[in-house]
Amino acid sequence: MAAIEAGAEDIAVEETHFEIYTEIADFASVRDALAGEGFEFSMAELRYLPQTMTELTKEEDLKSMNKLVDLLEENFVLN
Repeated sequence: MAAIEAGAEDIAVEETHFEIYTEIADFASVRDALAGEGFEFSMAELRYLPQTMTELTKEEDLKSMNKLVDLLEENFVLN
């Protein structure tokens, strides 16, 4: 309830942890409010969640996607 009261959009209860979903603009205030209540975090980070999913079935599409992911990972590491 503390997360919802702090402005969280949703909470997923897992076996060993909670996942708290917020709007990007609310992330810091929700995190800070929960820390102020004494909650500890194993991880607190922003992640973009896909709004749509597509299954790739063609070999050519799979190769293209793998190449894209490799390029993005290289760029992330370098920057």
